[in-house]
Amino acid sequence: GLAQVVTASGAVVGTLIGGWLAHAAGRRTTYFFVSLLTLAANFSMYMFLTPTSAMFLPAVFVVGLVSTVYYGCLLYTSD
Repeated sequence: GLAQVVTASGAVVGTLIGGWLAHAAGRRTTYFFVSLLTLAANFSMYMFLTPTSAMFLPAVFVVGLVSTVYYGCLLYTSD
């Protein structure tokens, strides 16, 4: 329900800013840090939060955002 909407919202934002980040920092650098942030966000969410936690939905948004920045990087092909 709501968690899926929040994840999708984060995914839309992440995809939109992915190309900009890839342009600003380079595709490889962006992909590296996005991978680290995705790992950290998922690990933190699953280890420290429950679905009833106040920070659960913001964490779900962050996971959706950082895990899809990669797709925006794929759209940036100006090397």
